Amino acid sequence: MMAQILFMRELIVMFYGNELSLGAMLAVWLLGTAAGSRGAQYLVRFPVGTKNITTLILNMAWLLPVQLIFLRFSKHLTGTVPGEIIGFVPMLLTAMVVLFPFCFFSGILYSVFCRYFHQHFYDGNRAIRNVYLLEAAGAAIGGLTASLLIIPVFSPARIVLMLSLIHILFAFRFSGLFSNRIYRLPALIILLAVFSLANLYGANTLQRLLDKLSWRGYHLLHSTSTPYGSIGITGIENQISFHQNGLLMFTIPDQMSAENSVHYALLQHPDPRKVLLIGGGAAGGIQEVIKHPSIAHVDYVEIDPELINLAKKYSSAESASGLQNSKVHIHHTDARQFLRRSGIGYDAILVQLPAPYNSQLNRFYTLEFFREAKSRLIDKGIFAFQAPSSENAMSPEMIEFLSHLYSTLASVFDDILLLPGHRMKFMACSKSGILTGSPDELARRLRTRQIETNYVRDYYFSFELSKERQMDIKEQIYTMPQARWNRDFKPAGYYYDTMLWATTYSKMFKSIFAALSQLKLGHLILAAALILTTALPAILKKRSTTAVRASLFVIGYTEISLEIILILAFQVIYGYAYQMIALLIAGYMSGVAAGSYLSELKIENADRIFKRFRILQLSMIVYPLSLILILSLLHSNQPGSIISWPLFIILTAGAGIIGGMQFPLANRILSKTVSIQKVAGQAYSLDLVGSSLGALTTSAFLIPILGIYQTLLLIACLNSGAWILLNLTGSGQS
Repeated sequence: MMAQILFMRELIVMFYGNELSLGAMLAVWLLGTAAGSRGAQYLVRFPVGTKNITTLILNMAWLLPVQLIFLRFSKHLTGTVPGEIIGFVPMLLTAMVVLFPFCFFSGILYSVFCRYFHQHFYDGNRAIRNVYLLEAAGAAIGGLTASLLIIPVFSPARIVLMLSLIHILFAFRFSGLFSNRIYRLPALIILLAVFSLANLYGANTLQRLLDKLSWRGYHLLHSTSTPYGSIGITGIENQISFHQNGLLMFTIPDQMSAENSVHYALLQHPDPRKVLLIGGGAAGGIQEVIKHPSIAHVDYVEIDPELINLAKKYSSAESASGLQNSKVHIHHTDARQFLRRSGIGYDAILVQLPAPYNSQLNRFYTLEFFREAKSRLIDKGIFAFQAPSSENAMSPEMIEFLSHLYSTLASVFDDILLLPGHRMKFMACSKSGILTGSPDELARRLRTRQIETNYVRDYYFSFELSKERQMDIKEQIYTMPQARWNRDFKPAGYYYDTMLWATTYSKMFKSIFAALSQLKLGHLILAAALILTTALPAILKKRSTTAVRASLFVIGYTEISLEIILILAFQVIYGYAYQMIALLIAGYMSGVAAGSYLSELKIENADRIFKRFRILQLSMIVYPLSLILILSLLHSNQPGSIISWPLFIILTAGAGIIGGMQFPLANRILSKTVSIQKVAGQAYSLDLVGSSLGALTTSAFLIPILGIYQTLLLIACLNSGAWILLNLTGSGQS
């Protein structure tokens, strides 16, 4: 789990971290493990001794640093540079090359350990159950430790060397070196010495190599990891560029961007005094806000304190002075949480965040967030944000993306104004007659306030806000058929952004995304019913074992889908709390371990085992349906209340318990017809293949298209199909 978290973070840094790419990366990881687990059944004729286990573990040990080095070098193979967004296909191929070898060996090791436990400690089914339990418990502890203690503190190089050395330590343990009293102490001393030297010298050397590979051709000034991502700072001449998770955030000084992001919005208000700035302050936005003479109070929300510290360190004294101004109050918290809890009314709320390319950023472009912002605006208050656009011609996908944002904003505010540019400026006000796109009026207000600017000037107004350009916007976006609204629990915004990204690199994706966007819940249920009806005769011939295999696949799909849904719902309600997400994942894996432990292996009667398995499958129908009610209550009543957040840990653990109990029972049923050497790999691979499909489809397609509630309904329907199959096939005897 620790290696998975590390490599997923590295892949996010190297590539575009939207829901589609994240789902694809996780799917590759799970499929690689499934392939190894399934492939291990062909090794049954080979003895499972300490020598083979030692060889497998040592292979995983050297693969870890090699894969990390290759990953950092991979952008040069694809011809991209730091900050450049890569297409989906090269990203997927790179993820497969980087992740698959380690995952494949990991899958083999699971099956091999099942056989090893069977030969030395337990009967067959108990051996599988205990290996599954230990893996889940280790994942819970490793994931929590990595997220809270290891990754925020140590560099990727140091972490990967630590993991490699831990693998080597276990390899020596299985080699029998420690069993001999004569060699035990010297071997331990040597290993500790190697461990210390590697961490003192090897980690720093490896990290310098990794940074050199990642930023080749750039002068890297600083690189660090925080709980919120990886920050890289590069410099060329007088320009300092800040990158977060591989994408360019901002460059300082960049007077044009800073002025455009602030003054067009604040000039809409006749007398702005209190301003809330969400993001963008470190890029020079704060300095531009306080140029308005009427400003008395500025709240600047930036969740990552390290970003502010680095901006102060690398900015010029003039630029950094804005962050230290007495009018400016910096808050390191989630912006939506701050907005809910703040009792201050604002004359202007400016959102300066990246486009909604993932579920986390999408929270700041939803109907619910717009309502929260509106509730904090006082009389004549202005709400503003920007989105990627084009100076002149726009593609149909970009028009659809911008229209989607416009229709969502227009559902909340009475008056909307869109101002063209390379970033479309969205202005909103609750009162009509406040917003203006008149170049002359904006120039007059700028002169009246005596604000010194270089790029927001009267002659720029005349060009950028010409009648022709504003008319083009009205014809292309205002008159578009109403797009679906972007909602907290139906985040279509990041789907439109993903479609815009994917079609940039391949027109093939255009028709795929367009077709998928028309999907309805009924279409998917009908398709599942047709597949079930078609396959039913063949399943009935093979009776219960085929039904159990189908159930395992559905369980894998369901478990990871529920985990994704609960994490996304938690982010919506409580904000981006990195440590809490780690707790949710640990809660789920702890539930899997607890469920595996609670599964009753003393039942020998096949019919009773099969009956219990069917009951658990029935609970997989009830559980998603109950989540619809629970999440709707949590979302509508006191969002963000600290009283109810422990409930999310209980909910994720509950899903894990059901799956953890089903897996050992499925192994018992399948072992009636399949040898114990093969059943472990078969069952585990089916579970992982289902999980990989869930990882790819749930967050990238189902949630933005159907929404969370309908996705939960679909999951309940899929489990209903599996439950029907189990009932039609009768007892546990094949």
